[in-house]
Amino acid sequence: MTGAFRYAVVDLASAKSLRTVVPRLLSAVSEPLLDRSMPLHLLQVGPWLVLLDDAPEVDRTLAAYGPQIPWGYYLHAQVDLLSLRQSLRKFNLAQLPDRPKPVLFRYWDPRVLRIFLDRTTSAQRGQFMAWIDSIAWADGQMIHHSQPELDT
Repeated sequence: MTGAFRYAVVDLASAKSLRTVVPRLLSAVSEPLLDRSMPLHLLQVGPWLVLLDDAPEVDRTLAAYGPQIPWGYYLHAQVDLLSLRQSLRKFNLAQLPDRPKPVLFRYWDPRVLRIFLDRTTSAQRGQFMAWIDSIAWADGQMIHHSQPELDT
């Protein structure tokens, strides 16, 4: 995986100790996955994409949380932060067959993403992981772009 960047999708609603840290990082290191125009108090509990290569404090904090706290997950991708953010933001809303309007898709919650990746078609998984080489959870499970199911 040469040239890949290491990211984290962090749900600040669960990663409480990072609520003031992540939003204050440089925009080259972290970006909100919700609309930037939202009030700061909402962004401070929302999902963020963080380039861990340039945020060692965040990396150490996430490692200390362990798998019992659903703070998010790690990503490896060969694209820059803004490109990956743009790709992920396409999934903020999902259309369900039994709903007239789109609903919020909480893909930043590792429990939701696992269910999604486990129950969707390979085409749907491929759309989500188009820019992602692999996803790793705090419990050590990992999925690769071309892999249809979770590693154990």
